[in-house]
Amino acid sequence: MTALMGAAGLGCWAALPLSVVYAGEEKTCDGGAAYRVGVGCLHGHWLRGEERFSVERVGRDGAVTIEVASLSGPAPGLVPHLLYPVNRLLQLRFGRDLERGVKRSLLGG
Repeated sequence: MTALMGAAGLGCWAALPLSVVYAGEEKTCDGGAAYRVGVGCLHGHWLRGEERFSVERVGRDGAVTIEVASLSGPAPGLVPHLLYPVNRLLQLRFGRDLERGVKRSLLGG
C-alpha cells in the first residue's frame, strides 16, 4: 500500500510518499498484544530508508510501550543532504508527539 504523509516544519508543508511494508497485530506470550507498522520511503521523499512504529500492551497489568525505530539517511541530491539535520530534529519531535498522542488516547484525555 502506498501512503502520502503530510509533514509541517519551519512554516512549510511537505508531502512525503511512503510504502506500507507491513502492518499487523499479534498476541504476545505474556497475554499482551502488539501493533506494528513498517513503512519505507519512496521516490520523492526527503529521506531513504524505513521506519517501524510499535505499540505493545505488556502482560495483564496493561503497561504500554511505544517504540519508533528509524533506519534512514538523506535521499540522493543536494537539497535532501542540506535538509538532513533539520529532518533529524523533525523525526525526534514526531516521536515525542506520537508518544504524547498515544498517552492522551490511552488516558482518555
